[in-house]
Amino acid sequence: MFVDSTKPPKENRRDTLRHKILVPASVFQKDEGTKMVKVVNLGMGGCKFVGHNKFSIHKIIMIQFYIQTEDEEWISCTPINAKVLHVVAKNDRFITNLSFKSSIYAEHGIEHIINNYPLTKIGYKR
Repeated sequence: MFVDSTKPPKENRRDTLRHKILVPASVFQKDEGTKMVKVVNLGMGGCKFVGHNKFSIHKIIMIQFYIQTEDEEWISCTPINAKVLHVVAKNDRFITNLSFKSSIYAEHGIEHIINNYPLTKIGYKR
């Protein structure tokens, strides 16, 4: 089936490289409490996760990543503040894009996850 679209392809406006990964995280929103999610891509500027809860666009939330030790135990990292940029409903789940709002340090685990768990690299703005 051929679909002729008159719309131009969406421009990638990311300033940082994203890496396709699959790691657990917990998301905390002030009024909603803590929810577990699956992070599906991660970069130094933000991430995308899949979960069962809808988050309000432009809300500031906290996300805490988990990294796996050599003993196959999961340890939690320090939470980081993020802003909800985009939410899409797909089947019974919500795909949420975040932008990190604070400086990134080793304690957040982001760099460790990118260096140790990447599946593929996703394009970025040139």
